[in-house]
Amino acid sequence: MKSKETLITQFKSSLEDLIKALVDTNPFFIRCIKPNEFQKPKMINEDHMLKQLRYLGVTETVKIRKAGYSMRVHFQEFLLRFIDLFIYFISLKQFI
Repeated sequence: MKSKETLITQFKSSLEDLIKALVDTNPFFIRCIKPNEFQKPKMINEDHMLKQLRYLGVTETVKIRKAGYSMRVHFQEFLLRFIDLFIYFISLKQFI
């Protein structure tokens, strides 16, 4: 006779299904950063942008990546996409 499935067994099975689904997919996330709170062109508020980067977890992600964990986007592609932001924060020397 088959025993009743316990709650922990159901949870484990559900978690295994989720992990399998995550491994089989290639998710991408888009993070929008506003340069200022007034929606004005060519106006950058450093504190406002840094606050958004921290809130979105970008600075923590950079620390994790620097620790040697894998990255899904090739560095060349990342650099081309975010070169302007990179140059800007390097000039400030307070990105992290």
